[in-house]
Amino acid sequence: MLLPGIFADDAIFDIRGQARVRSGAERCRPAPIIEILGEDRATAIWPCFGYLDDHGKLIRGYDHYHEECRRIGEGWLIDRPSLTRPRLDGDYPTVDI
Repeated sequence: MLLPGIFADDAIFDIRGQARVRSGAERCRPAPIIEILGEDRATAIWPCFGYLDDHGKLIRGYDHYHEECRRIGEGWLIDRPSLTRPRLDGDYPTVDI
């Protein structure tokens, strides 16, 4: 079980196409776009921005973190998280400080 109380036991993670970036720091806006789909289902989209290290190249990434949520028992759990990266900017060499 991944992070009990946050993710559903059968949650499916979709990060296709994100493997090329080695590391980074993301910041998501604290104002997701939430859509209630029914009594027990909802979606949320979190706009994110971060600087990513792609094997020595510093890149700005603009992402959308998507969540499909469902009510299980008395609470809501994340059922299907996914990440899309519609835009990458830059090809800058990283600088050691």
